[in-house]
Amino acid sequence: MSDPPAHPVRRVVWRVCAVAAAVLLAGLIAVDIRLAWNVIRVSRLERETARTRAWEPTALALRADQLRIPGGRGPLLIATTETRCSGSRLYYTLSVRKNPRCCAAGSGDGAAGPVAAILLDLVSLDDLLSSVRRFTIRFIDEQGATLKTVVVARRQVYLQSDHAGGVGAGEASAGVPWDCGAYSHVTRVVVESEEFREKS
Repeated sequence: MSDPPAHPVRRVVWRVCAVAAAVLLAGLIAVDIRLAWNVIRVSRLERETARTRAWEPTALALRADQLRIPGGRGPLLIATTETRCSGSRLYYTLSVRKNPRCCAAGSGDGAAGPVAAILLDLVSLDDLLSSVRRFTIRFIDEQGATLKTVVVARRQVYLQSDHAGGVGAGEASAGVPWDCGAYSHVTRVVVESEEFREKS
């Protein structure tokens, strides 16, 4: 004897269950693929941003007359910045030193000329930094928008000795929270200095 035909309602239920199971399985596979792709993307981004980048130096203009250097204001300091981003944290090293090209012979406003160059050589880096209240590091994207600013107080800058036993540079290193995805869009880093106000 042949088996009795399956009930129509039962066939519909089985078909609906099969379709639902297939949709659920497809959804789980899609979620797994998306999660795997995100892991790959984050891992790739982490490798790229974790590499230390050295940015173009920035010349910092300071008042020169208070140090008895003729010329009013001039680019007496040069600031260099190295950065990297890892684990949603931005790590930076700010180095500040005397600008060797500050006082080349020239005309116009600002500290310039051989006399100023000699006087700058005699002034200590600590004296130059004494007029600085803080530094601001600006992280800028391709469109010129500032994505993040990091403020470095003067007291965070520690003087570093050179091979001759003198003070070669001032340096500050720290880490601050930041999304490494946003950091990956940075194309330029600029350092600005803010001086103490002149006493009237």
